Amino acid sequence: MNRLLTITFIIFCLLFPGQLFGSTENNQLMTLSLPQSILAQAVDKMVPFDVNVSSKALKGSVSIISVDDILLKNQQISCRLGLIGKNLRLVSEIAGHKINLNVGSLKLNVNANARLSFDATKQLLFIRPVLKNKPNAPPQKGDIANALLAFISGRDFPVTIKKLKPLIADTNNKSIIIAMEIRNIEAVNNALKISITPTVSNVNPSISKTK
Repeated sequence: MNRLLTITFIIFCLLFPGQLFGSTENNQLMTLSLPQSILAQAVDKMVPFDVNVSSKALKGSVSIISVDDILLKNQQISCRLGLIGKNLRLVSEIAGHKINLNVGSLKLNVNANARLSFDATKQLLFIRPVLKNKPNAPPQKGDIANALLAFISGRDFPVTIKKLKPLIADTNNKSIIIAMEIRNIEAVNNALKISITPTVSNVNPSISKTK
């Protein structure tokens, strides 16, 4: 995502330089919109990725192997998730003794709505999925399927957003640097809205002042 944001920002700078500097002078945010079709392509290249589900009651490894039918609307992302679990087991305790119910592998497809929240200070994007349908799993695996979905649903999953690399432009024998800080990420109709604060400064202010 970081590379995609950088490329989009560069294109914006080339096409609309006046808007960029105008936003900086007025201390306003610059807004970029990533169409949901582009977001879908980016996510498709990221899967599969692991989900940490380790807890006292659930053990094993879980991966998201597909994210389909992405729809951005009303501050949330709707999609269909493909999940696969390996070496899964339920851990319960009876009369002070721990009992492990080994299930093995499990594959599920579920519909989900996810809300986004962004911590600008920590540069963390939190994704909170809410799974909408019950798993279609064999009876002998139904309990662990329900436990898996209950663990994922309603939980915040943090995603670290790397800082955007600054742009350096040379003009009239002077160099300027454009630093970029992401202030917010939110889902709007058919797009991912990214608010950025650009800051323009000289690469070497002392040299510029002497000229």
